[in-house]
Amino acid sequence: MRVILALDFDGVLHSIHGAAFEHLRRFESILRQFPEVDVVVSSSWRETYAWEDILSYFSKDLHPRFIGPTPVLSVDSQQYPAHVRYLEIRKFLADSGRDPHRWIALDDDVSLFPPMCGELVLCDAKKGLDAATARLLRKRLWQLQKIGT
Repeated sequence: MRVILALDFDGVLHSIHGAAFEHLRRFESILRQFPEVDVVVSSSWRETYAWEDILSYFSKDLHPRFIGPTPVLSVDSQQYPAHVRYLEIRKFLADSGRDPHRWIALDDDVSLFPPMCGELVLCDAKKGLDAATARLLRKRLWQLQKIGT
């Protein structure tokens, strides 16, 4: 059974003050180690850039594993609902018929998720996907892979 990885860009694939996509190779290396993982883009970039433009940042061999963006929840007021990114990921899972227990979010903003969200792998926005966070992501993906077999 496939695992979904919900991917943020800013503060993850690059630190807030770093070069754009400075951690892309590290991220792609992890994806190649876990071929059962598909990626959904949860980054705010999905609201600004065309899907083809987003895909162009990633190696072509990985494009088939990028299965789409999460939906953008419509907001009736000036404020986003609490934990909006979590809700968008859950909606994607429900709408696509994916297992609601086989996903991980790689993000730098804890406020977008409920407290103690077990699916969140949190990056420090000042570092992005550093070696320590990459190790944690690998561990969590390995655990999900083990459970699914």
